[in-house]
Amino acid sequence: MRGTFECTELWYFPSACQPARSCHPISLLLKGAETNADDIRPHLSGFDAEQLWNVIHGVELARGVIDSLLADAARSN
Repeated sequence: MRGTFECTELWYFPSACQPARSCHPISLLLKGAETNADDIRPHLSGFDAEQLWNVIHGVELARGVIDSLLADAARSN
């Protein structure tokens, strides 16, 4: 079925980020989202703070993947 992914297929996502220079704005966007969320979190408590932490964690993971791709591309050039 179109639009669905197996878990193993998700690992192919980074290959769509070519050439590497096109990934740099994505990294900056994710860094901005991370920074904004970090600024908001101290104003939250309880369940809301936990939910935001989960979002921040997801953004950090995504940024880690993109930054890793950028580093690999820089090494290969």
